[in-house]
Amino acid sequence: MSNKGFFRNICTLTVFLILVGCSQKQVALPRPAPYVTVVKAQSKDVPYYIDAIGQASAYVTVNLVPQVTGILTHSYFIQGQKVRAGDLLLTIDDRSYVEALKQAEGQLQENQANLDYNQQVVKSYAGLLKDEYVSKLNYQQFQSNVVVTESLVKQSQAAVETAMINLSYTKIFAPFDGVIGIQIIDNGNLVTAGQTNPIAVINQVTPIRVQFAVPERFFSDVKKYYHTNPLMVVATIPGTTISYTGVMSFLDNAINAQTGTFIVKGTFKNEDQALWPGQYVDVNLILYTIPKAVLVPSEAIKLDTQGNYVFVVDENQVAEKRVVTLGQIQGNETVILTGLNVGETIVVEGQLGVIPGQTVQIKSSAAKK
Repeated sequence: MSNKGFFRNICTLTVFLILVGCSQKQVALPRPAPYVTVVKAQSKDVPYYIDAIGQASAYVTVNLVPQVTGILTHSYFIQGQKVRAGDLLLTIDDRSYVEALKQAEGQLQENQANLDYNQQVVKSYAGLLKDEYVSKLNYQQFQSNVVVTESLVKQSQAAVETAMINLSYTKIFAPFDGVIGIQIIDNGNLVTAGQTNPIAVINQVTPIRVQFAVPERFFSDVKKYYHTNPLMVVATIPGTTISYTGVMSFLDNAINAQTGTFIVKGTFKNEDQALWPGQYVDVNLILYTIPKAVLVPSEAIKLDTQGNYVFVVDENQVAEKRVVTLGQIQGNETVILTGLNVGETIVVEGQLGVIPGQTVQIKSSAAKK
């Protein structure tokens, strides 16, 4: 056989095999039912809240500013420590104020002695006036002397009280329980009455306030519920599940036209002092309670071009894709507003292998988180 004939036979055989292969039907293997973890949609009362970013601030802040002028002599606190109301914190050189008090007291004694003398003169001459042993004009002068010295005594008493107050200002005490910060002005420096820069600052942190801004669209609701019932404020430390509960204590009297927000404040007992002035926290302002809300674990919810959906498994273990409308997140769960009923079984794990209308195999029923 010639080479040309051999290659002709090979080509013919190849074409024949291709035609035979194309004529045979390919049989697709059935796709195995995927294993999934399911849970039933639950119902419970949940809070409706407004979320915001808040910042803690001291309940009361006091700048320790001197009321008298003098050299700052001693401090009796450790910077950053807790102080109690009435604790002695600072002293100012009091020697000039002690002398001023002594001088005022001396002047008071002198004027009081003059008053006593003039009163005695009036008393002595009162009987002689009847018998005209003393002229009426002289007697009126004696009475006038009493009035003048009485006024001098009152002035001296005021001077003594002022001197005592100034002397008391040379000792600075804590006005309330709180935490004192850095001593800004060191001992040995001259401080002056009414200066603008404080020696130190005390913050009251028990209780403490948290301030946050709320969008204008919520104003009517916040105002309505704030004047009806005490509103709860929950502050959560970012990145943790640690939260603290307080009460709304302030609603601003105006809406900021530039930001479109209004200021709200919550007050927290903060007995463990976990919240600190200047600290940022996540805030939930709870307005009311949603009764019998439908909740599912948040990991059950998926998103595609049609929106949010869950896979619902019926009694025959057939999966149905159900588009749902989401409400607020409640911890590890999400409120479902529409698209799902209480008690329906939904997939929480294994959704990637599920095709709508396909039978699934239930691996386990997850405990509700």
